[in-house]
Amino acid sequence: MAQLPFYWIDAFTSRAFGGNPAAIVPLNAWLPDDQLQQLATQHGLSETAYYVPTADGFHLRWFTPECEVDLCGHATLAAATVVFDRSPDVRQISFESQSGLLTVTKDEFDRAVLDFPSRPPAAAEHDDQTAELLAALGLRDADWIGKSRDHLVVLPDQKSLSALQPDFGRLPNF
Repeated sequence: MAQLPFYWIDAFTSRAFGGNPAAIVPLNAWLPDDQLQQLATQHGLSETAYYVPTADGFHLRWFTPECEVDLCGHATLAAATVVFDRSPDVRQISFESQSGLLTVTKDEFDRAVLDFPSRPPAAAEHDDQTAELLAALGLRDADWIGKSRDHLVVLPDQKSLSALQPDFGRLPNF
């Protein structure tokens, strides 16, 4: 495999070794998916973002050490940081992704601002899946359970949240 550029970007921080790290690998053309996955696994960060230039911006994909995901905010901001650093006159970037078009703009303070897609949850049906989710969270009940791409569980107060004892081995199913 040819040598590839690699960036380690810490999002959501102004200090070194803080924030939320992401690996960024700019590409001229897509590599096979298994190679993208192998690189992400080797990087060992929560996400590795790859982008390829297009006529209107960039195509962007994200991989965890385990699989490809359809959206990752901090890795999108990290990828935008690389693009902005490589092209200082650029003020707005368009990333086409599995989650649709994502736009990152530099604000008046040169901070990157990401326009996230909206995924409002709808009330989830009380079925075997929601019962399993509650059990995995160590709960008998919740004030409300919603679902869009992910589940949203509303608890009555901070005390209830602090008392959670989830079974993390069961949570990846949700």
